[in-house]
Amino acid sequence: MNRRYTTRYATAFLPAWLQQLDVSTRTGTGEAYAGRLSLHGRSHPFTIAPQAMQVSPESLCPEASVIIKLATPVLQAITPCAWLNLNTMDTLNPPIPFAVARSLYLDGQLPVHLQQTVSRLLQLSLKLNAPLRSFLFRVFSDRELARAFVTVSASINHHHAWQGGLLVHSVESAVMVQQLATRWMTPVEAQITIVAALLHDIGKTRTFQASGHWSELGHYISHDAMTLEILAPHLAELEKTWRTGANMLRHILGWNRQDKRFPAFPGTQLIKMCDQFSTALSLRETCFQGKPTWHQYARYNGINAQRFLRLPG
Repeated sequence: MNRRYTTRYATAFLPAWLQQLDVSTRTGTGEAYAGRLSLHGRSHPFTIAPQAMQVSPESLCPEASVIIKLATPVLQAITPCAWLNLNTMDTLNPPIPFAVARSLYLDGQLPVHLQQTVSRLLQLSLKLNAPLRSFLFRVFSDRELARAFVTVSASINHHHAWQGGLLVHSVESAVMVQQLATRWMTPVEAQITIVAALLHDIGKTRTFQASGHWSELGHYISHDAMTLEILAPHLAELEKTWRTGANMLRHILGWNRQDKRFPAFPGTQLIKMCDQFSTALSLRETCFQGKPTWHQYARYNGINAQRFLRLPG
């Protein structure tokens, strides 16, 4: 019996990738290529005709990921095999390492709304220069680190205090930075600021647990200190190809946020501003959750209790 699933996507880069590809598979209607595709946490076998591919299947290797473009938003699953109505299948240029995609998407088990956030992160990475892109991919090729980055909260009981909150806050801050940095800074300064914004709280992967509680280490050391420790080996690799870039990231991420003076590099100030803006939006959203749209005032009663305002409409 045929089953029909309807799935819609907001972006062209789908949160999906090949888990297996068998180029020797033949179907009853002639030669075709088969594999397994992970969509929204479910693994589906699929078959695709050669003419639907804009790249040779032999060029698809574990080090490269692909973009799948559906001709329609409908997935037809026919027992025992799922047949995807594919339009084209293209390699990403520049490529995103297969291991990075699998780590960040948790092998397809990540919730849909967080998959979309990972897609935004990867879209940002494609606009970076080669040294920074390689640096970022080395960071997220660490499977344990990537898993923590997409599952822990950004705080225990403050902003983005839910599973996946760190991912959302980090990407949100980086997108804000991108929109301003690309307008007011040189391209290379903008790119390095975006990377620093993405990673500014990565130390929380060691100080928080996915359960929403402090880790043992979190009771002893700040997440800011852990950020530089986590990134140290990757910064050392970046230094081999771009010493100034590695040192600039160290400067940005090591800056004392309590310093009343402006940081030497303005991108550091921009990250602080966007970090705080993302935090304020999250707290305000929490305050107004469940309230009628006409409510203009709400009070946050957590850490640093305060009132929030909004203009309906």
